[in-house]
Amino acid sequence: MVDRFRTGTKRVGEAMNGKTLVAGVSGFGRVCGNRRDASPAGSSPRPKVKSSAARAALALAVVLVVAGCASIQPPVLDPAVAALEDRPAVIFVSGLTGTTLYDRAARRVTWGDARSTFLPRDRGRAMARPIGGAEDRVETREPILDMSLRPFYRYEVYRPIVTTLEANGFERGRDLFLFGYDWRQSNVESARALARLIDDVGKGRPVVLICQSNGGYLCRWAVRAGDVSLDEAERGVARLPRARVEALVFLGTTHAGSIRILREIDRGRTYVPLGRFLGPETFFTFESLYQDLPPWRDDLFVDGNGDRIDVDLFDAASWERYGWSIFGAEAARQADRHEDLFGDRETRVAFLRRALENAHRFHAVLRDAPPPHDVRYYSIQNRSHRTIDRAMLVRDDEPLLRLMLENLLENAWKFTAETPKGRIEVGSRPEAGGQVELIVRDNGAG
Repeated sequence: MVDRFRTGTKRVGEAMNGKTLVAGVSGFGRVCGNRRDASPAGSSPRPKVKSSAARAALALAVVLVVAGCASIQPPVLDPAVAALEDRPAVIFVSGLTGTTLYDRAARRVTWGDARSTFLPRDRGRAMARPIGGAEDRVETREPILDMSLRPFYRYEVYRPIVTTLEANGFERGRDLFLFGYDWRQSNVESARALARLIDDVGKGRPVVLICQSNGGYLCRWAVRAGDVSLDEAERGVARLPRARVEALVFLGTTHAGSIRILREIDRGRTYVPLGRFLGPETFFTFESLYQDLPPWRDDLFVDGNGDRIDVDLFDAASWERYGWSIFGAEAARQADRHEDLFGDRETRVAFLRRALENAHRFHAVLRDAPPPHDVRYYSIQNRSHRTIDRAMLVRDDEPLLRLMLENLLENAWKFTAETPKGRIEVGSRPEAGGQVELIVRDNGAG
């Protein structure tokens, strides 16, 4: 599979029933440490801010925009807001890969520090969520603030956000809380735990949720369905937090899924140059990833001519047919060596069917559940990173064809990175002798 890049995703206003306030921000991805697919949507009229908690929420949204430039001093809120005695409790909810994972058996961090981004060279098996019967040895800790391997390497993840809030008088454990969760499991289970935390910290005061990336799904479930299972939510059962949620501040959240997630499940990835490669078979076990696939589109795939191909992303048979993820030759070979983690082929197909079905049901609940009328939404998105909108499927008889196209697209991506309104075009045209010429062009430098 070769990706075709194009700027634009679902409008946030559509996913959130139009109740949003969106700010386009350049450079915020550096603070979050996670390039999520997000594009700015149109803004709704500025809401009238009545309560002190709502005023604080609006100020928090503004200050987080400014904090997107991590090289400046932490900005200070409006002094009148910073001095409020009845400020809300703020809960920060991290995104995928944003919470530390600890291996009980090995007695060390398996994800979340500098070492774990490079070692072990295990294709991520130590952090896979077993589907083949093995014991899950991983437990979760707090969101990752930074990763440091002094003096060679330091990467700030959520530290700038926490530092900014602390500079404005928020104190961890008093009115600032960091929600860590097992981002490998279903978002429903994590959202239920979040709903319980909202009640714990919101006694006698309003709550503001700051949700980065995948955390946006958790926050939306918490305020729309609460502490209920997927089955209960489909029957219309809701068990909402008793504490009043004043506002949700979204940081780079997709809301309606992203085709980019398929690329990660299909190919795996590294997070730093020369770092630890997390294989497709590892990503395959993370149920939350399927809940970040786009469920409502039928135009996700095109052929070499750009013509639409009828492929059902939520049908497990499509994954087998195209050899995606654990059904690819190398990923399957690696998984077969560790059936206690990844199961046999029958187990993998059964897991995938269940994960895809639950993902579609998850999005249907978020779409259909009545939104709370007294919650304000602030969405901070990033204009500077292009978004994969559709994927080109190429039937390649030789691996070199795939490699060639990947290299061409990577070069085009690199040379358009700093180009305003960068454009990458992929197509084909027939040649003499029944041959086909593949075309990749861009408007970047060089």
